[in-house]
Amino acid sequence: MPLIPKVEMKQAKKIVSARLDEETHSMLQRYALFLGEATHDYIISESLKRLFKRDREFKEWLDKNNSGFSAELDTETQEGRTVKHTEKVT
Repeated sequence: MPLIPKVEMKQAKKIVSARLDEETHSMLQRYALFLGEATHDYIISESLKRLFKRDREFKEWLDKNNSGFSAELDTETQEGRTVKHTEKVT
């Protein structure tokens, strides 16, 4: 049974660029085939979500360091324009 679900949910996306070594890229392609032609974006996103949920030390760090964190977010309008705003995470 796959560790991540085969169904892709539609959500707002952010662009992240990453360089992978050849072996990791090959395994990513093979995992996409295993899941039935899942996108690389989906596999990477679901893998990171799983990592964030399971990493106890990271959760502890978040609890200690998350208050007052501000994130600059991009919001795309219906006209295709991007608007920047800051969201305070508490």
